[in-house]
Amino acid sequence: MSRQIQLLEEELGVTLLTRKSRPVRLTEAGRLFYEQAMQVLGRVEQMREATRRVGLNQQSVLSIGFVASTLYGGLPTLVRKLRQHAPDLDIQLLELMSMQQIQALKEGRIDVGFGRVRHADPSVASIVLREERLVAAIPRETPLAADSVTAANEGARVPAPDRLPERTPSEFRGPSAELAP
Repeated sequence: MSRQIQLLEEELGVTLLTRKSRPVRLTEAGRLFYEQAMQVLGRVEQMREATRRVGLNQQSVLSIGFVASTLYGGLPTLVRKLRQHAPDLDIQLLELMSMQQIQALKEGRIDVGFGRVRHADPSVASIVLREERLVAAIPRETPLAADSVTAANEGARVPAPDRLPERTPSEFRGPSAELAP
């Protein structure tokens, strides 16, 4: 088993385990890989069960593509209502980026998708369910923050900058302003 892990580490180009301590511990990369692998394995099990049920005509399947941020919107309520009204319906949720959903719809991998990015593909119909404002947060000490505060105080919308400095989420505690569409 340790040889297989070493081969995997070589393939990925990162260390997955800290071997200097006892017991052996996962590195940050190892923890991420483990969590992702568990999700994949869980999804494979779901697919196997759903395929078996459909093949035996035991259950209909509805595959829903979604972007993670829709979990904060109406998607959980929709799924709950679907399950109440159609308890025999097997609802499969598949997390995909908005543009990946377009391809998945065309390939029949999902039946419906909930995303954030508009598209122009004529073979996929879409309906805008909600318009939302986007807020940018930037560190106070940056020149862009001074411009944003001035513009926000004057009631103006601040255009999205071409590039923001790379920061960790905990560093984004400065002023915020609405971004122009």
